[in-house]
This record gives sequence, C-alpha cells and structure tokens, in this order.
Amino acid sequence: VATIVGGGILSIPLAFEKCGLVLATILMILSLVTTDFSLYILCSVSRRTGAGSYLEACRVAYGQGLELSVTILLFVFLLFVICAYFVLIRDIWTPIVLLIVQPILHTERSSDKEEVFGDAVLLLIIILISPFLLKKDLHALRYNCYLGFGSISVLCLAMAYRAYQKVGSGEVNVRLWPESLTDVLFAYPIPVLAFMCHFNVIGVHASLVNPTRKRVRMVIDGSMALSGVLTYSFGLFGYMWGGSDTAGNILLSYDFSDRVILIGRVGCGITIMLASAMITLPCRESLLALGPFFEELKDAKTTELGKNLASSSSNPGYGAVGNAGDEEGALGDTYTGTNKSAESEDY
Repeated sequence: VATIVGGGILSIPLAFEKCGLVLATILMILSLVTTDFSLYILCSVSRRTGAGSYLEACRVAYGQGLELSVTILLFVFLLFVICAYFVLIRDIWTPIVLLIVQPILHTERSSDKEEVFGDAVLLLIIILISPFLLKKDLHALRYNCYLGFGSISVLCLAMAYRAYQKVGSGEVNVRLWPESLTDVLFAYPIPVLAFMCHFNVIGVHASLVNPTRKRVRMVIDGSMALSGVLTYSFGLFGYMWGGSDTAGNILLSYDFSDRVILIGRVGCGITIMLASAMITLPCRESLLALGPFFEELKDAKTTELGKNLASSSSNPGYGAVGNAGDEEGALGDTYTGTNKSAESEDY
C-alpha cells in the first residue's frame, strides 16, 4: 500500500480528465484486477522456487541474462522515481515552510531566495528521513504504511469536501467519454501503472508471519482493494474540482491560500516522504546486485583467457616459441632449414 500510494496518485485526476469518467473507471478496474493477479503469481513463484526477491525470481524463471537486464532497468526506473519524489517533496514543503517562517523572519519573498530556501528545505528533509532510507528490509518500514496512508487520506478528505461544495453550487463540469484518441494515449499509462508495486511484493511476502496461500491472498486482495478505493476517490474528487482545467499535479488546481487543502498538502508531503523510503530500498538493492554480475563477468573472461593460453601452449607448432636455446625444428616444420633466430623474431 505504501508503494502504491505515493507521488503518482497526484496525476490520477488528469487521467479522468483526459479519458472521461467512464473509460477512466474501466481502465482503473482493469489495472486493479490484472495487478492483483500478477502479484499473486509472483508470490507463487517465490513459494515454489524459494526466491527471496523480485530479481531472484527473474533469475530462477529465465536465467541470469534476464536478471541482469531487469536489474539495470529497475535501477534506472526507480532512480528517476526517486528524483521525481524529491522534486515533489521540495515543491510541497517549501511554500508550507515559508508560510510558517516568513512572518518570523520578516523577509520579503523573491524567486531567488525561494530557490535557495527550497534547496535547503529539501536537504533538511532528506536528513530527517535518512534513517528510513537506510533500512535494510521492508519489515523495518512496515509502520510507514499506516502513517502514509492516513496522511494521504487527509488530502483525499479535503478534496472530497471541496468537490461536495462544487456539486452543491452546480458548477461541476465532467465528461463521460474522451474527446480524442490522442488524449487517451496520453493518459493511458497513468491508470494502467497506478497500482505498480511488483518489485516489493516478494519482500513483503517474505516478511509475513505464517504466509499460507489463503493469508497471502487475503493480504494482496485487501491491499489492492484499499489502494483502489483511495486512488479512485482521489482521481474522482480531483476531477470534479478541476474539470477541464485539471492539472498534472492536482495540488496546482487548488489555491495555496485554501486552508482546507493546506492541511491535505501537509498530509501528502508526509506520504511522499515516507514513500520515498519504499522506493529507495529496491533501488539500492538493484545497484548493489550489479556488483556480483560484473565480478562474475570479469572472472569468466579471466578463465576463458587462461584456457586460450593453455591451449596455445599445448599446440606443438607453437610450444617452443621464445626458447632461444632450441635446436632446428624448435619453431615447427614451417621454419626448418632457415635462419631460426631471424624467423623466431619475426614470429
């Protein structure tokens, strides 16, 4: 749940605006069902093979070649996700901290000062969450789920309140169907990848107490249902408020002076801070897993070179090369009866 409910949830309302209410609902349900099934399949692979991680499951199923490819792909993908999370953390927390600090410092706002202040805020937050970023397994981050889910729920409730007010005023303007195929293609990845957490599911499975099939199924179904309800509600309420002007980051559709949404911004900031730890763990494991691959590749090349040298030395035509004291025929039949020393240098 903590992996699913992260920064990506802020873009769900945009998918509703581009795809329309009906198609977005269909895509969300399809994504939810397929993700639920694929997570159970991954857990089944882990149970049958003993794989303790997503990368181990790749190696057991398809060999080291796929494991290496997936490791590199996963590391690059998660690295970009971490960068996006840090940008969101900076954009969410900087104005909130400025709102608190500015009256105390009695300073005027300027773009240059805000840039520097934003960097300082991000650095301070990274230092504060560094203990979570250095955890070695998902079990140590289990409480992040509760706090993160509760924090993003605060923002969802604030959005629901504003959407309710807009419905009451009769200003809601939503579409049931998309306006063009281009809009659908643009927004299609957002709902389809909304529930992606596959790189962490085997680690969660390994942390369960008494992981019977029934209990594993219950955990997966319950997590997906909880995440599905929150994500769909988030997208629906955000679209009802933003309408045709829904932004890619739904927080940009609300005025910063809105105190109700400000409380939700704080909750969203806490959620993304905690979710960054859930992304950093598999990213770090992917990077560390590349070391043994390159070591094995180096050892394999060294072994192959040694075999080639051994086979060359055992060849009778080349065995005596470089022995200055050998008699005629030392360089093989090809050089017999000629100037051996000169031809030996040429060879």
